[in-house]
Amino acid sequence: MDIIELIEEYNTTYGDKLNKKVEFLSLLNKDELLTSLINKGMVVIDNESLPFDHLVQNEWYDKFQKDNEGNWVSFNVEFVKELKQSELLNKSSQNNFEGIFSKVNEIIKKLNAREIKGAGQMTKYDLALYIGAYLEVHPDKVYIHRGVIKGARLLELISNNDETIMDVADILNVRPELEQLGEALYIEDFLCVLKHLKKK
Repeated sequence: MDIIELIEEYNTTYGDKLNKKVEFLSLLNKDELLTSLINKGMVVIDNESLPFDHLVQNEWYDKFQKDNEGNWVSFNVEFVKELKQSELLNKSSQNNFEGIFSKVNEIIKKLNAREIKGAGQMTKYDLALYIGAYLEVHPDKVYIHRGVIKGARLLELISNNDETIMDVADILNVRPELEQLGEALYIEDFLCVLKHLKKK
């Protein structure tokens, strides 16, 4: 299967679902968003309740753990508490995705300082993407992490297993076919699921 066929398969199998997830999140009110985030970022697609991307795979996301003061807490609840106190969910503020990602990172650093586990690079990206969709702010760069690394290596966009962030223009210089995917979030998603598409 060549790359054009893989892109067509992605659009048929995954692309429409990602469109619907993004649209669903943009229509939530703030309280619905926060409830959904506590509940592994559940979204409703074609009347089916589904977890958002990789949050369901994060073993620490909703698992009780002890913080540095000996209190039983869970990452998801503590993240939402910090998120409520931040200005991040203010739809009227001028945000870009890098700013959202940075603020998510700041919240997670606060939680880590309390010895609360639950967020590698993929979870940070998913939370920023989730909040960004609610704010109607999408990434303009492609975040290469975990499963995305495999797809990026398959297409020879990178040569190692290091997490990185790539400009769309740099990706299109190597693989101009990916322009058919459009925005950076679809390129990231395509690279993430490429390993599954290659098996078909």
